[in-house]
Amino acid sequence: MSEPQSRFARYLTRRKMRRIWNLGGPAFMPPPPRAFAAFGKGSLIVAPARVEGAEFVSIGKGVSILEHIWIIARAQPGQPPPRLVIGDRVQINRFTKIVCIGELIIEHDTMIGDNCYISDTYYLYDDPTKPIAAQGLAPSRPVHIGPDCHIAFRSTIRPGVTLAESVHVGSGSVVSEDMPARTVVHGDPARVIRRYNPERGEWVFVRQPADPRAGEGTADTV
Repeated sequence: MSEPQSRFARYLTRRKMRRIWNLGGPAFMPPPPRAFAAFGKGSLIVAPARVEGAEFVSIGKGVSILEHIWIIARAQPGQPPPRLVIGDRVQINRFTKIVCIGELIIEHDTMIGDNCYISDTYYLYDDPTKPIAAQGLAPSRPVHIGPDCHIAFRSTIRPGVTLAESVHVGSGSVVSEDMPARTVVHGDPARVIRRYNPERGEWVFVRQPADPRAGEGTADTV
């Protein structure tokens, strides 16, 4: 290919990319701060990012949300408006999805790793004769993540879960029940494996009986 042909090919490629961006690109730009219920000083959302229902989302000060986040705060017919709160200095890494149709609160100084999933609902699947997509969403079960928690890579926080202060969720865990403060939890379903002992000033291992449900997994995602 000659140099003029090469330049023309690059021009066509750039024009094609601009056309694609004009069709879908704006949907992956985070809304401006004024679109949110609250947006604290020093906070940022890195594009590309998807935020649906920004008017129901409150973001504190110094929050860092990295690229490819997907936040959904969606009002449901006949229900109060959703309330999604992200506290001061929360850090959310890439490719994480957060879904709220009722109430979901992430308190200050919490860290959330890549590819995590947090939701207060799931797709209903009660009637096997109907497509799951036609059965709607389950009623909200509020999720509350306390301050100074760490939710590691590819973890899931299921509807109705409360994490107390300083809970460390190990990579790949599925948390389906409340977890006490200052604990390390891991597994599917997640169980407490370490607990901070203030009298000894150290983290101690916690023995757990075998759980026959371990490895079952869950289909409760949106």
